[in-house]
Amino acid sequence: MAIGLVGSPTTFTSGATSTTTITLNVPAGVVNGQLLLAVLTIDGGSSATITPPAGWTLANRTNSSTLIAQGLYYRIANTEPASYSWTTSNRNSSAVMAAYSGVDPNTPLIGVATRASTSTTSSLAGATVSPANETAFALEFVSTRNTTAAVTVNTVSSGYTLRADVSNTASAWMETILEDNNIFTAPVRGHTVGTMTVSASVTDQVECAVCLNPQVSSTKLAIEQMALGVGSGGTASTGTFSTGYANELLVAFIASDVAGDIVTDVSDTAGLTWTAVINPGTANGGGVGIYYALAATQVVNDAVTATVTTATANVDIGLYCLVNAVSPYIGATVSNTSASGTPTTSLTTTANNSWVIAAGVASTSPVIGAATGSVISSAVGFVAGTAMAWAERMTNTGSPSGTAATVALAPVTVAYGQVAVEILAQANTLAPIQSEITLLGNG
Repeated sequence: MAIGLVGSPTTFTSGATSTTTITLNVPAGVVNGQLLLAVLTIDGGSSATITPPAGWTLANRTNSSTLIAQGLYYRIANTEPASYSWTTSNRNSSAVMAAYSGVDPNTPLIGVATRASTSTTSSLAGATVSPANETAFALEFVSTRNTTAAVTVNTVSSGYTLRADVSNTASAWMETILEDNNIFTAPVRGHTVGTMTVSASVTDQVECAVCLNPQVSSTKLAIEQMALGVGSGGTASTGTFSTGYANELLVAFIASDVAGDIVTDVSDTAGLTWTAVINPGTANGGGVGIYYALAATQVVNDAVTATVTTATANVDIGLYCLVNAVSPYIGATVSNTSASGTPTTSLTTTANNSWVIAAGVASTSPVIGAATGSVISSAVGFVAGTAMAWAERMTNTGSPSGTAATVALAPVTVAYGQVAVEILAQANTLAPIQSEITLLGNG
């Protein structure tokens, strides 16, 4: 489901005086289940206090010294009143509320990143955010402070649309800006918002980049979110994640920069049972394997850790959290390795509408391009060593049983190991068509 702005954002300004109450109207047209976001810009930085109304969750608070406090709050709409009020220190302030449809109500935000600066400038560099999914809708909230005059946006960040720009009219002008960009094929290694320019130099600024998670289908196989990690000493852990639904299938891809390495253990903080799908100890490029676990109930602040044979190996781990996979979950599997060639793996599917996912590792870090008909969103290697790890998914999902599926990179000659697995989907549905291969390589 595509994410879209609902109505027009609403704004608040304290005018020419300070205030202890910030009131924002709910945008027109909001219905239950949609996402509400509110960002507040308050003079005073770390010394400012903000108390939200009941039912709102703090997503991020960033201070620029003692000069700007930016607070980002969200809630899922449920029989909304006309407005909400935040209580603050007696400060100059401005604020924006926006609503979006098509956002997953269980895991609406899948990436938040900020940057703060006290440099005097009219060019506001954006933050870099890593969305925890293949697709995402990006927003940026910008808060500025100026002591000579109010400022307005001259040019938005490349690819973005200006949705709101408001400032108070006091001696400390506090500006709040909202811009958004439907980036869809989000690079999981990081989306950097471009530079915005404003009408005059500001003395302080806070940029907050946010990625929204598209709502998943109730029946179709889909990636609800992803988690990534990299490590040394023969082990690596993903970042923490919380699943949005019961019965999600967690599929972990583990790669080592030591050829022949076997994955010896996969575990997680939630205590799930992990099963090896394919773990061949590929002889070239490095070791690579795939494990899976079923999370029958939602997991909260979970993290997955993998260990390989070689205690000095650099290790990469990527995780897909899949909804609507069907038991027994795993169909065909295959591995392939070569001392020199283009990473390519083929298998024949055993069920309708299944997905084919592959993971690989190369002995060097080549410039990896897309296979024909696919787009690669990012490609990076291990933190240490020279190996490159990746995970990729075929774009032609929804094929009938017996389809010969080939997962390959664009022509590049390397020593590599690669494994592939078929994920089983509900027989009477078609998986959503995607237009990219997503790499989960860390670095």
